[in-house]
Parts: sequence; structure tokens; C-alpha cells
Amino acid sequence: MIDHRNIRQKFRTQLLTVTTLPVEARRSWEGRSFEPPDPPAMWIAEKLIPISETLPANNTIEFVGIMQYRVYTPGNKGTEGAEDLVKAIGDAFKPATVVGALAPIDATQRLTGFYTEKNAWYVIPIRIRFRAYTTNV
Repeated sequence: MIDHRNIRQKFRTQLLTVTTLPVEARRSWEGRSFEPPDPPAMWIAEKLIPISETLPANNTIEFVGIMQYRVYTPGNKGTEGAEDLVKAIGDAFKPATVVGALAPIDATQRLTGFYTEKNAWYVIPIRIRFRAYTTNV
């Protein structure tokens, strides 16, 4: 089985190369408690999405997954800052980039932005599709 914790850590290490990333208090790491900033300020959330885990050949497990980051910006204040951060994240995870010892990234895609309930936040997701391999023991 693939070590999800290790994958998440490798992505976080690469994410920290983005110099315009919000400060630690405005980063929502998956599985940890988090309160959006007050007063509202831009923040980011992560989610690891497993897609498949197969045994294609040579007793090696292939894991395909998506690391998704969502950039939140206060609603009705414009998208410029969020767009800039999404671009910077995309640049840090370009296709063919190797994150840690994972296989090169397959694809990086900015998704359609949307408003949360009552237009409190405008959210722009960015998905990074990747593969990881391990020996089947």
C-alpha cells in the first residue's frame, strides 16, 4: 500500500517553494482543525484524492492520485490575488516536475472558480495529477 502521509509531506515541501503562499496560520492542512481568518484574508486548503492503486507489472504497485489545493479569497473583492497565487502554485507543480521521489507530475489544471455560501469566499481550485510507485510486499 502507498504511504499517503509521505506523499502529502512531499507535496507540502514543494508547495512551500511558492514565495507568495499565505502565512502558516492561513494554511488549512488536511485533517487538522482550521478556522478561516477573521478579518477575511486569502487562505489555502489541501486535499489528497486517491484515484486508483493497481499492480500493473513486476510486483510494483502504481498509485494514481490528485493533490488539490483550493485558494480562498474574500467574496466580492476581486480575483486578482487568488489568480496570482493559483498561477504560482501551478508553476511549482508543472507537468513533468518531480516531487520528492514520486514519478513526474502528469498534469496540473486550474478549475472553475466558485462562491461559497452567502458569497463569503470565492474559491479557485487547482488539481495536480500524479503517480507514485512502491513494491508490493
